[in-house]
Amino acid sequence: MKRSTLHTAVLVALVAAPAVGRAEAPVPERAETEFDSSLLIGSSARSIDVARFRRGNPVMAGTHRVDVMLNGVFALRENISFVDPLNTGSATPCLGADLLQGIGVIVDRAAPDESGCVNLGDVHADASVRFNAATQVLALSVPQVALSVQPRGVTSPADWDAGVNAAMLNYTFSSFHGDAGSGSSYLGLNAGVNAGAWRFRQRSALSHDSRRTDWNSLSAYAQRDIRALRSQLIVGDSFTSGQIFDSVGFRGVSLASDDRMLPQSLRGYAPTLRGVASSQARVQVWQSGNLIYETSVAPGPFEITDLYSTGYGGDLRITVTESDGTTKTSTVPFSAVAQLLRPGATRFAATVGQLRQTATPQDFHVGEATLQHGFNNWLTAYGGVQYSDIGYRSAVGGVAVSTVAGALALDMTVSSFDGQPGSAALPDSGTSARLSYSNYLTATGTNLSLAAYRYSTGGYRSLSDVSALAARSVDRTDPSDDVWETIGSRSRNRLQVNVNQAVAGGSLFVSASTQDYWNRPGRDIQYNLGFSRRFWRMDVSAGASRVRLGNGRWDDQFSLNASIPLGPVEDRNAPQLTLGMDKPEQGSPSLRAGVAGSLGKEGQYGYSGSLGRAAGNTDLNVGGSYAGNAGSVSAAYSRRSAGSDTFSVGASGALLVARDVFVLAPHLGDTVGLVEAKGATGARLNLGSNVHVGRGGYAVAPFMTPYEYNHVALDPEGASLDFELLASSKRIAPTAGAVVKVKFDVDHGRAVIFNLRQADGERLPFGADALQGGKVVGVVGQGSRLLARVGSDQGTLRIDWKDAESQPRSCDIHYQLPAAGRDASAPMVDAACQP
Repeated sequence: MKRSTLHTAVLVALVAAPAVGRAEAPVPERAETEFDSSLLIGSSARSIDVARFRRGNPVMAGTHRVDVMLNGVFALRENISFVDPLNTGSATPCLGADLLQGIGVIVDRAAPDESGCVNLGDVHADASVRFNAATQVLALSVPQVALSVQPRGVTSPADWDAGVNAAMLNYTFSSFHGDAGSGSSYLGLNAGVNAGAWRFRQRSALSHDSRRTDWNSLSAYAQRDIRALRSQLIVGDSFTSGQIFDSVGFRGVSLASDDRMLPQSLRGYAPTLRGVASSQARVQVWQSGNLIYETSVAPGPFEITDLYSTGYGGDLRITVTESDGTTKTSTVPFSAVAQLLRPGATRFAATVGQLRQTATPQDFHVGEATLQHGFNNWLTAYGGVQYSDIGYRSAVGGVAVSTVAGALALDMTVSSFDGQPGSAALPDSGTSARLSYSNYLTATGTNLSLAAYRYSTGGYRSLSDVSALAARSVDRTDPSDDVWETIGSRSRNRLQVNVNQAVAGGSLFVSASTQDYWNRPGRDIQYNLGFSRRFWRMDVSAGASRVRLGNGRWDDQFSLNASIPLGPVEDRNAPQLTLGMDKPEQGSPSLRAGVAGSLGKEGQYGYSGSLGRAAGNTDLNVGGSYAGNAGSVSAAYSRRSAGSDTFSVGASGALLVARDVFVLAPHLGDTVGLVEAKGATGARLNLGSNVHVGRGGYAVAPFMTPYEYNHVALDPEGASLDFELLASSKRIAPTAGAVVKVKFDVDHGRAVIFNLRQADGERLPFGADALQGGKVVGVVGQGSRLLARVGSDQGTLRIDWKDAESQPRSCDIHYQLPAAGRDASAPMVDAACQP
């Protein structure tokens, strides 16, 4: 909110609050309210004209930049013309037909007046509009029957911003040093360049120890979106998605669907809900006792297609409340697995290029294509093919089904391998079947989040298997040798189950997995059991695991942990006391106790210390960190009673370079915002922890969501008073990987508190306007004090008001300010106002 608006709102609230309760000016006509000016302090204040407040907080005619909310959801920020044709003293918004249609309001039955304004009451009898002058929010309430059908969270592709040309770099550094000169260092780099709609990315790592130094390029590619296909094009070194086939590295070209281009309400899986309303009705959708959707519908059949994806289970209860208060309830069983898509949704991917997982003189190539389609609420089909000139081919086909007993996916993969020349790997083929299941049992609160079973025949090979074989360049001639032993174990049966259960006010989880192999005896088995709960303010967790590897030996482990805050709940910097115990199957338990917390206004300084006892040794560990506007640094030291010492340091950060801009940042995500607010040094950014506008007038919003409206806001609290944000928030919809520029207009001036008197010694009236250069720069408050933002250290202000007879009055202030000091507070100046 602009500061001048805040000043006005506070002054108006002091006068209007006793009578109307809040500083809000509705469009519908209000009954007039009389005010007793004798409640104001001072003789001159009692005689001022307060008639303009009789209908609440008056809105001046003119253009106002407002946030338009439609049925409680942000629609757009727009300059709206406010008009007062009847000279009522409070203007109303002029809503044009184009604006209303742009946010989804059907205006066919409403004709604009001579000024082009549409009466919202003509759109629907129950439609209304209210304007909050303090927050500059224009709230529209329109029944669904008068709205065009739009998925929730939809963004117009015309609003997608590809951003500016820029270069960026993320870095992470760590170094560890121990006794006898041992140690190692690591530097990770993630670099990028944006040029138009193209994004060029490169990830690499440098590692160093006493024996060697290695430089490794992990990926390097160019990427851009293809909006017509709602997909991403990648050229270079990358990896396939791994959604249907196992992920493999390639150097080539890939085109794949990008669900981020869809509204959130159309991503993932959720069923289409249908019903019939007998009247104008309210429809609510509940899951596990939580209201997840609500809308109003016209009489007749209705359907809900924009339900947000709600995880992997929990029946949906639909309640229809008619206009006479009667209700109808129905239940739709809901379970999901990852392969399920919404009705009518399609997802595809295609990749061709060189296989990156081989290290042979010969270059092998790979091609892969997959397709998924949701046919209706309960059935999704999917399939794909994979090929490599190693001599490998495979195909997969399957279905995902949502039933009353849960959701399951079943698919079959067929592979064929022609054999590896020059080795003992013979031609072979086989199949692999996979079954996945998910369910949420509402009655017991049990979430069977994932149960997966796979069986592979002895001849089945994945592309990773045969590419690893090619990399080994095995040269054997005896067909009796099992060459596949050289590339590790080949799975035969694999089963995995995860269960989460609410019990005793806490959460219990159980997981289990088992796997056996074709080319080695034995079976791997693993069990995990855990329970966590909050007791008063203490978080407690306990866990146990049991693992058996192929050698038949069992390894058991038990743990108990607790975390206790050592300060008040409202103190986010309060230290935490942590206690822990681990008990292996063999040997004595290890014990540890530690304290960790943060310091500073925004918790930018971190500290930790712990003491542990294990295997007859006592360990002492201390550490500290700092997270600032330009990055973070950390250091830690450890001392063992046996006499060994270790020391480690770390640093991370990022830099962003655009035209005439160089900005340091703590981190840069895939999609970022470059915020420009010249003169607003110290203003805090809402998108990013401990990020402020620097002295150059720039800040970086490190994490933005692509293809969605992101609300970037600046909070001037704690910064200098010598600026005013003409708009404190912006809405932007970046494309994936973009660096979008978000510019805030800033009004500069020095903030001053004036103690005013008229020439005869009387105080100035409450509510009088202070103007400089024809612009209102403040409003006189009680006690004849004025907070104003002036353009120079010396100059003139004009004070305008109307007396009790509504006659215009004015006087001038000639001021000379003291030199600005380091103190950011506004100076206080006594001044006389001359007629």
